Amino acid sequence: MTEPVLISWSGGKDSAFLLHELRTSGELEPVGLLTTFTEDGRSGGHRVRRELIERQAAEAGLPLHPILLPEAPSNAVYEAAMAEALRGLRIGRVAFGDINLISIRDYRKRQMAALGMEAVFPLWGRDTAAFAREVLRLGFEATVVCVDTERLDAAFAGRL
Repeated sequence: MTEPVLISWSGGKDSAFLLHELRTSGELEPVGLLTTFTEDGRSGGHRVRRELIERQAAEAGLPLHPILLPEAPSNAVYEAAMAEALRGLRIGRVAFGDINLISIRDYRKRQMAALGMEAVFPLWGRDTAAFAREVLRLGFEATVVCVDTERLDAAFAGRL
């Protein structure tokens, strides 16, 4: 029997590939998506609207477990909100789509361990160029949904 796992869901390509990888390997059973949202209704990771993340969860056929945060929360506030959200879910593992930032991986491991949970990283250590080629080979597509207009023209919004 496969073990249940929540996916830390940013709504981006790494999260989508992580879900694909978990479903393909059959080692862990994705049972929900865990996403932080700030008071303005945008996700903490990519700052996309909550409605988009909700649509992604519906398309994936998984429940969304939102974690509500104030704008620019401290680590203490973030950790308390995460603990509160996870406390009632009775899940032993959370999967993260991190590939190569060791400080983030170590932080997530400590955070989950403090809650009596295990952080798992199925994509960890992948060569980023090979990873990008695999994403494209499998036919994944990404749409630009948010643009920092100080760095890129707003016309890029909506493009594949």
